[in-house]
Amino acid sequence: ITGINTQTDTTEPVESTTIDFNYTQNEEPVFRQGRKENGSYVFVVDDDGLNATISEDFPHDAPESASRVLVANKPNGTNEFKFENRKIESSPPVKHPIKMLHDGEIQPIISKNVKDSIRAHVRYDEVTGELMNGDHPCNRECKEGEEPMICYYHFVLEWYQTMSKACYDCPYNLTDCTRPDCIPADGMNRPLNVVNRKMPGPAVEVCQHDRVIVDVENDLMTEGTTVHWHGQHQRGTPYMDGTPYVTQCPILPETTFRYQFNATHAGTHFWHSHSGMQRADGAAGVFIVRKPKSQDPHGRLYDYDRSDHVMLVTDWIHELGISMFTDHHHSKGDNKPPTLLINGVGRFKVFNETAKPMYMRAARFNVEQGYKYRFRVINAEFLNCPIELSVDGHNITVIASDGYDLQPIT
Repeated sequence: ITGINTQTDTTEPVESTTIDFNYTQNEEPVFRQGRKENGSYVFVVDDDGLNATISEDFPHDAPESASRVLVANKPNGTNEFKFENRKIESSPPVKHPIKMLHDGEIQPIISKNVKDSIRAHVRYDEVTGELMNGDHPCNRECKEGEEPMICYYHFVLEWYQTMSKACYDCPYNLTDCTRPDCIPADGMNRPLNVVNRKMPGPAVEVCQHDRVIVDVENDLMTEGTTVHWHGQHQRGTPYMDGTPYVTQCPILPETTFRYQFNATHAGTHFWHSHSGMQRADGAAGVFIVRKPKSQDPHGRLYDYDRSDHVMLVTDWIHELGISMFTDHHHSKGDNKPPTLLINGVGRFKVFNETAKPMYMRAARFNVEQGYKYRFRVINAEFLNCPIELSVDGHNITVIASDGYDLQPIT
């Protein structure tokens, strides 16, 4: 255990085993996790919570050698997640104030400036609770010999609407199209089911061998759901594959299921709902497992591998996916989508045709002349039509497919 001195903010390592701290304040559970390095642990408490209960039953295994931790706070809502990710440093022994209570309980005393500094290094959306601009601690440069991390995410699946009132004056004011909870798609209004009110859903970008932990909360009204992690073989964790009625029972409405597995297979993947037409209606997102560039046989062929150069391509229709499916199979409808979306946006409708034409904002990728970039392209279509991608005036070299390296093809 590592106690924190309120006077000096220093730590004292005490020999112990891996434990799970369940801090409570007003009977609201708060999850905390500590990892060991050189006999030392780190733990923190909630802003208001001071009571700590030691539990020997750790809820999920993690690499014992992990020297960095990812901590989720207040897991009862998507708007309440804050994270800790810091190197655990051993410190000279210093006397620390920890009050022993009954039945093995302790009451640590932790200063406010320590708690504030823990949370100061990340930025998160005040509306959705999502970490912003790739700030998730696990979205990092992967280095050879680096310890794996524990990467926590919280997904909330619900029914929603494109071009909702959250979009205000989009697209006449393009800034409104990027407001929180605004899903513009191609400018047409239709229902959809999304995770955390984003399309695509939250990106999961980790390094190979990281531990991925995702709590999936089903807020749909009547449908069950599961989540499949494309590209992961799930050896040793078959019940995390997300196949309903095969590897797990569906996640019922108003319930939560925890997925936890090691990201063993590096590559460009995606996660998606594996129930009904939910993937067609928006429940999908990027899942990238990177490995150190020194271990990439094609690492010399590119200068940059960035999160903002990932393309998730989806076919998009203006009705629920089941409507097109039944119309195509049982009537005279076709299976050709009117729009392709890249990272959730595309152009179909021309606004204000009688005056200056207005279009939805298309996906944009910034590059600098003279450098080579790795673009990760994911075909997340549900109609299973092949797509062809080209860049005017440039050559494209394919170096991998479905997580496997290829002989480069230009």
